[in-house]
Amino acid sequence: MAIRLSRRKIASYYAKSLIDGADAKQLAQQLAAYLIDSKRTKEQQLIIGDIEYQLSLRGVVVANVTSAHELDELTKKAVIELVRQNIDADDVQLRAEIDSSLLGGLRLEFAGSEIDTTIARRLTALKTKYKK
Repeated sequence: MAIRLSRRKIASYYAKSLIDGADAKQLAQQLAAYLIDSKRTKEQQLIIGDIEYQLSLRGVVVANVTSAHELDELTKKAVIELVRQNIDADDVQLRAEIDSSLLGGLRLEFAGSEIDTTIARRLTALKTKYKK
């Protein structure tokens, strides 16, 4: 039976380990094993969010970018620079996701902020504006 650790302690440990250069795959396996052993698998997403928060406190920001198509390297660099302009981060890591329902543009989420330039959002805004 595993010792029950707080989410904050877990997140702090894993964030520090990642910054110190530990193998991310091995850390993920350790975390998964701990969550299974302690019967806390339902907390997985919360703990991942906590780890990302702890990373942001240490200058590493994980930004989620969703687009209709795969981003090329130039666009990725521009997105990273946009995030750096908005927050004080030493390192920005992108987590890219493709959602063809967006039609075009991109949605960027980082450190509690969201920038949504998708065509789907613009069409919804137009629809709402002229529905009145």
